[in-house]
Amino acid sequence: MASVVALGIGVEHAVKETNNYPYLKFSTLALLCGAIAAYLAVITIIRFAVGTCHLLYPRLASIAAALLILLFGGSLPPLLVLSLLFLLLVGGVILETVFDEEAKKEEASEILQPCEHAGEMLVYQPQTEEGCQECLENGYKWIHLRLCLACGHVGCCDTSQHKHATKHFHSTNHPIIASLEAAENWAWCYADERFVPVITPIEEEIVQQNAAEQII
Repeated sequence: MASVVALGIGVEHAVKETNNYPYLKFSTLALLCGAIAAYLAVITIIRFAVGTCHLLYPRLASIAAALLILLFGGSLPPLLVLSLLFLLLVGGVILETVFDEEAKKEEASEILQPCEHAGEMLVYQPQTEEGCQECLENGYKWIHLRLCLACGHVGCCDTSQHKHATKHFHSTNHPIIASLEAAENWAWCYADERFVPVITPIEEEIVQQNAAEQII
């Protein structure tokens, strides 16, 4: 937070000096470059300590670049200095975004493995499209909807007051539910207590055929 505040002050001074001086003062450069270097260093240390820093060398390179701009920025036009620092930060954001997307794909491929109850994913058409069946009957409200993939029962999530999706599992032992919320495509196995991929009967048949071909 201190780095962000210092960066804001440095930008304010840089704007003023751009109109009055051909180059930025060293104190202004120190605020700008030092703030960015300190911010990146602290974030890198924190992520490294918790084991989530997967971009160590790009981060170190960004810190070194900020310090180089501090050393040589006194002979560069103010607009060029600010542009270089801006590109430095944008480049870091792009790297983080690309890496996060790849990490999410890898994590999803590692975690979302079919369970032994995948064969019970038979129904993908809800019995009703109006909402949680029990809540509709009793005049209750719900938050999110879940679909039982064994029979098509529609129940409310565990965040809802009455948790009808979970109650349905306990009364029927139908193990897998899927989210009925827009833009969500996941399933949960109550028996294994983990997320599982949503596999349609056609996809399951393809998986079985591929497995059989590999065995042959």
